Amino acid sequence: MDDDSEHERERVKSGRPAKAIATTKLIQAGVIFQAICLEFGVTEDEMRGQSRSPNLRAARLEFCRRCEAADINRPYMATLLNRNLSTIKQFLGLRPQPNGGSRPPLSDSAFEAQLTRGREILRAVCAESGFTEETIRSSAQTGTLPLARREFAHRCKAEKISARAIAELLGRDHTTIYSFSGGLPGSDGNPALGRLPAILQDVCAKYGVTADALRSSKRSKVLISARREFCQRCAAEDISITEIANALHRTLRPIYAALEN
Repeated sequence: MDDDSEHERERVKSGRPAKAIATTKLIQAGVIFQAICLEFGVTEDEMRGQSRSPNLRAARLEFCRRCEAADINRPYMATLLNRNLSTIKQFLGLRPQPNGGSRPPLSDSAFEAQLTRGREILRAVCAESGFTEETIRSSAQTGTLPLARREFAHRCKAEKISARAIAELLGRDHTTIYSFSGGLPGSDGNPALGRLPAILQDVCAKYGVTADALRSSKRSKVLISARREFCQRCAAEDISITEIANALHRTLRPIYAALEN
């Protein structure tokens, strides 16, 4: 898109004054911006800020892609995101499927196989979290429900289930799945996992306990508080419920319980 000539092309095409077109496009961009904030559960300030969580990165990328599809020029995107034009061009250079051109499309049978396996994973997550499938598919954001969705997406991604299949199982647009599963499909693992040992060490030092004690079956007040804080800090770093449970040598149900309290 050539930003310098876009207004003139639009004016000639529509017969409307360029100023009126610009105002309409800016309003349209603002509507898209607000819709993205609602879909991804972020604030406008967070979208404009410097935080680089997988959820925010996916939200900014989706905002730029929708604006591009609506023929909204890049300066408007840059204004709303508080970014420069080179950053906007970088967002628009990303693709939902890295190296997608070299991958053959999924056959109908392969997609159905992914859905079948995905349904099994969804039932397991429901059993562990205590949520029903309908609740996980809903738009509610209460308690550990967002974590249950993220856990489902993490497990599906680990089994090479496509974003399209995950989206269908959750009743969502496939672009929203990037925020659940730790970024764009094809990214190598979750970089936040590298923080887990440091979080464990930090919590142990704060409460004066050992990692072995934290993993034990003992239930003193100090250990319960330490486990809860460890779970909360890991969840805040987009570390999956499974990884938290593995670190504490627990099943998944107690991790959900710790995060509910």
